[in-house]
Amino acid sequence: GAMTTDLLILLVILGVTFALFVSNRFRLDLVAVAALLALFAAGLVDTDEALAGFSHPLVIMIAGLFVVGGGLFRTGVADAMGRWLERTAGRGIRSMMVSVMLVSAALSAFISSTGTVAVLIPVVMALARARKVSPSKLMIPLAFGSLFGGMLTLIGTPPNLIVSAARAEAGAGPFGFFDFTLPGLFMLAVGLAFFGFEAISSEPWSP
Repeated sequence: GAMTTDLLILLVILGVTFALFVSNRFRLDLVAVAALLALFAAGLVDTDEALAGFSHPLVIMIAGLFVVGGGLFRTGVADAMGRWLERTAGRGIRSMMVSVMLVSAALSAFISSTGTVAVLIPVVMALARARKVSPSKLMIPLAFGSLFGGMLTLIGTPPNLIVSAARAEAGAGPFGFFDFTLPGLFMLAVGLAFFGFEAISSEPWSP
């Protein structure tokens, strides 16, 4: 029946959208809008439903998050933190792991974890070569640090904003900017302790 046909069309649109996301051949925002247009063209959503998301305050907040991230890149703050990391990371593997994690967490608290990792990868690779350690010993703390950083502030990662908006709609009020900070710092401390302990058994590496 019509219900089965609609379901099949929906599954096809979702499948194609997912495949395009995974392929990374097109900009993700263009793929998302094309999927929305396909749903509208197929009659699976009406005009009001198709446009509803654009009027949600959350969309504007996440757009603002990208503006903040762009500002940190364009003003050189992110690059400056990378250079600071090069100067201050000690020669011991534990000191380097902790420094990388702290810098990536600090950046990721205010910009996306993807942007943080992108700007720090060249710095971390250069650090690994200069100190003659395996890059993987520093890349893993970099990745984890960026994820822990997302837990530190309301804008650390878009899911924080989504949860805050859902909480507000449920009548409990939104989260404050630093409501995530204490549990986030606890998780960061656990991560630092883990990598510090892990580093004890790490041996220097040379290519």
